[in-house]
Amino acid sequence: MKELVKHLGLIPQQDPTVISTVNKLRSLFIWMVLIIFLWHYHMVSFWCSVMSYSFPETSINVKRKACSWFWDLTIYFMNLNGITYTISGDRINSESAVFLSNHQSLVDHLAVNYLARYSYFVNNDIEIPMVNFFTWFLIWKIPTLRILINLAKNDENWELDTSLAEIFFDKLLNSRKVEWLVLFPEVNIFTQESCYLQKLQSEKFYLPIFNNVLYPRFSSFFNVISMINSKNNYKFNNLYDLTIFYYKVNEDNEKTYFSPSLLEIFGSNDKITINIDVKFKNLTRVSHNRPKLERWLEKDWIEKDNFLQQNYQT
Repeated sequence: MKELVKHLGLIPQQDPTVISTVNKLRSLFIWMVLIIFLWHYHMVSFWCSVMSYSFPETSINVKRKACSWFWDLTIYFMNLNGITYTISGDRINSESAVFLSNHQSLVDHLAVNYLARYSYFVNNDIEIPMVNFFTWFLIWKIPTLRILINLAKNDENWELDTSLAEIFFDKLLNSRKVEWLVLFPEVNIFTQESCYLQKLQSEKFYLPIFNNVLYPRFSSFFNVISMINSKNNYKFNNLYDLTIFYYKVNEDNEKTYFSPSLLEIFGSNDKITINIDVKFKNLTRVSHNRPKLERWLEKDWIEKDNFLQQNYQT
């Protein structure tokens, strides 16, 4: 819980200034607006579920549109705070895909939704891809209390039972829309404290040592690869590897790399940049054999750690 409070940005500052207090109040006001919107979204979602028996297609479209508006609103508030974005690497095709990403901040969820809108404009698509996060035994499009409940009940090595995986992903597999399925294999958000503790464990068990990411967990990725290799999958054929990092620039044009909290991203005088690097990965090279899959993901995370190190040293 303490870590969550820290990532939200709710830890009190020592000797706060007038400016920092104003920024925090502005962020809290934005939170209030977003929470009110979430409450209305869940009301709309409830009535859509009731009406889905009579108007299934219309209900789905209304829920997707309301979900899209929520993320549009969060990105609008980020833009009001002067957030800038840098997108590099490979182009994302106008198809459903699986996305792997490092996990530096709660803001990662907002960054991926911004990337979906960026892809929409670049490809001149008909509709913005819908982002689905696969975390803590849930596939979710928009924040709910269930995420916090599952987070409290389960540990980092959670895994969906293989026999249930196909049923769990059924809606995504049968969707007629473009769907993004996003995973954070590190599970926990990266911090220097967690990185240090994990280094001790890695040295003990002769695992690779990471400096900028946490050692990836394999369970959720194995669930997804098993689903992709199922006979019912005709939808997910692309895999993209995202590397997200953040920096702010001071008056001397010096970069400071950091992990912003949700308060900072909506209210800060710093010039914050979100950098998203995209690499296309060939799914045919990802084996559904568990040991080979684990070696593939471990190698991928070594490359990601080196990529971040190179950027931090530039």
